[in-house]
Amino acid sequence: MPANRYFSPQELCVGSAITLEAVEALHLKTVMRNEVGDSVEIVNGKGVLGYATIEEISKKSVVLKIVHAEYFPKPRDCILGIGLLVQERLDLLLEKGCELGLTKICLIRMQNTTKGGFTDGQIDRMHRVLIASLKQSGRFWLPQIDLVPSLEDFLQEDVCIYFGDIDPSSPPFFEVFDLKSPFKLLIGPAKGFTLEEVHLLKQRKNATGVYLSDAILRAETAAILFLGLANHAFLLK
Repeated sequence: MPANRYFSPQELCVGSAITLEAVEALHLKTVMRNEVGDSVEIVNGKGVLGYATIEEISKKSVVLKIVHAEYFPKPRDCILGIGLLVQERLDLLLEKGCELGLTKICLIRMQNTTKGGFTDGQIDRMHRVLIASLKQSGRFWLPQIDLVPSLEDFLQEDVCIYFGDIDPSSPPFFEVFDLKSPFKLLIGPAKGFTLEEVHLLKQRKNATGVYLSDAILRAETAAILFLGLANHAFLLK
């Protein structure tokens, strides 16, 4: 993780004073043991990296002053759709997905999903996992979280969709991936797509099934592999 990097969703303008939120302030004081006058970095998840000095540390707050800021353009969209997962496995996917350049994760209610949804506390936890990964990985754009009510809703957008297919006759990802076109990646839930959902996908002209591995992968493992392949394709362009 970049040394002494913190997060705030606020606008980071040169000369402005930023009050860190409680979790970040606690980390600065008790874990990193920063002191007044120290130089630190701060990201807002919207492409800005701020360089700041610590102006004030108190029991209730930490105040930083922005002395310089850099803007990093938004990366190309890398959108992943996946069936609802249990929290532990979702945490892993969010962490690794952010590292691998995920820009949006769509959590889809599918026919084989048993989880009913997410509480506000669980959504907050997801955001905290993404923020920690954002800081650790040195990225500057915080991925979005989108709750999608059905597979049909996810398929509405007219972009290339690549979905994980267990049929070994399906092509490998790199054989069919069109780097020049907008795309979305899709993985089924832990129990996989139903036959009805597979039929729906294969009827879509913009959807292509790809064979990811000759092993039986957990949903989050398949998703991380998918994101890694897309990330590597960006590097090869």
